Amino acid sequence: DLQFAAALFYDGEYRQALVEFTRLRPSLAGAEWEDDVLFWMAECHFYLLEYNHALDLYRKLISDYPGFSKLEEVYIKLMGANYAAARFENVVSDAESFTRKFPASKSNEQVYLLWIQSVLRLKQFTRAEELLEVYQKMSPGSPYVWSLKSILANFYLQAQRFDRALPFFEELYSYQKDPNFLLWIGECRFRSVIC
Repeated sequence: DLQFAAALFYDGEYRQALVEFTRLRPSLAGAEWEDDVLFWMAECHFYLLEYNHALDLYRKLISDYPGFSKLEEVYIKLMGANYAAARFENVVSDAESFTRKFPASKSNEQVYLLWIQSVLRLKQFTRAEELLEVYQKMSPGSPYVWSLKSILANFYLQAQRFDRALPFFEELYSYQKDPNFLLWIGECRFRSVIC
């Protein structure tokens, strides 16, 4: 029954829970718990690293159950599955949809983190800077701001954009006084002059 399947899920027995949810699903068509079962099935696939199946079910929840009580969470899981599957373009479009649909969501901070990391993976550095600025205004004092700035600086280093990495390392040094940042500041200044 449903309680047994849910207990399996919460015990981390995702494969067996998925079997039970799949068996129960036809009998729940149109029932109050139908969307929850679909969500649990998607979660089972996600935790089993079966991202394509999870993505299909998350998308079905978004399209077929617009009133689902966990719809914001479904979007976040959808973005997480797309990120895990290295489908960064999809994360970007899902994040844009999410922020339009839920502009005042408490989950916006999490969405922006996935969004920024995805545009960085796509090497859209200018867009990452724009999103980081919005994120910093949205979440002043968040420790993630500094992590993201460090990640962005390192992406600029990999792209040999020393002129773009320099201000980030300078800002990071002013925040943390880590001598490694001083080394990178010197390296960026040196490389900016030669390149």
